[in-house]
Amino acid sequence: LVLTLRKDEGVATLTIEMLYALYTYEIHEEDNYSVLNMYHGHDKELEIPDNFEGYPLKEIEATAFNSNLAIEHVVIPYTVETIH
Repeated sequence: LVLTLRKDEGVATLTIEMLYALYTYEIHEEDNYSVLNMYHGHDKELEIPDNFEGYPLKEIEATAFNSNLAIEHVVIPYTVETIH
C-alpha cells in the first residue's frame, strides 16, 4: 500500500496505490538461494520463476499452493532441488 499526498495550488490530492505480491518468499543471502513459501494468485496454470531478487529458487514449501484451489498445472524451474 502506497499513500501519496500532494498539495498543488491549494488543492490536496491523495493517491492510494495497492501493490499485490503474487509470492511470499525468503532470501538466504549467505547461501545464495531463495525459498518459495506461498503463491497468492488464482491462476490455473503457473510457471514459477527461477529466482527471486536474483537469488536462485532452490526450495518450495509443500504448502505453497494451498490457497489456490483452481491450480491445475505448475511448471517448476530446473533450479529447484527440494520441495518440503
